[in-house]
Amino acid sequence: CVSPTSLWEQVGLIVSRPHWSVAIPGDNPVVRLNIYSIGTLPGCIVVNRLLEPMNAGLFHCGVEVYGVEWSYGCARLNIPEWHPIYGDTPGDSGVYKNPARACLDHHFTESMELGRTDKSQGLVLRHLRAMRHEWLADEYDILEHNCCHFSAEFCRRLGVACLPEKVLRLPRVGKACNDMVRCKGPLCLVAGPEAKQLN
Repeated sequence: CVSPTSLWEQVGLIVSRPHWSVAIPGDNPVVRLNIYSIGTLPGCIVVNRLLEPMNAGLFHCGVEVYGVEWSYGCARLNIPEWHPIYGDTPGDSGVYKNPARACLDHHFTESMELGRTDKSQGLVLRHLRAMRHEWLADEYDILEHNCCHFSAEFCRRLGVACLPEKVLRLPRVGKACNDMVRCKGPLCLVAGPEAKQLN
């Protein structure tokens, strides 16, 4: 005979208990943004210290909720879970989890509280399973579709505060520079259908 909890775990409607903190009914959990200096080399930490006066840096981010940190990267992570609408988790998803503030690929620097979510554990998990289908590893882009953008979207779905400006400042500046470099001709600042008509 299979217990109800075990059955729900098998079909993926709840995660195994050791990975989640126990929630008190009616208690809205704190959502934290965990910020890391990219990589583990000392040079990356030095670069971020130099960029700090400009309110910028090279960061990796993860969102911590219910005791688990969630993030996004370019590595394909096949995590076998089932979603009642989306089905099996795609093998090319870039969404992953790890213990809070313990990502081994980057150097942890700070944790910021972004507020409390009124979403239950089950609803948070359903959002994440949907995002695993939307945030694929092959679509990772360091300037336009990275872990910081994932964290911003996840926080929006959780209904908490936006990410601090410093986290997304360099990707935005990098994207703007990249767009200008790729731009050709005197009408490069004209966007959309107008540019096609004028060319």
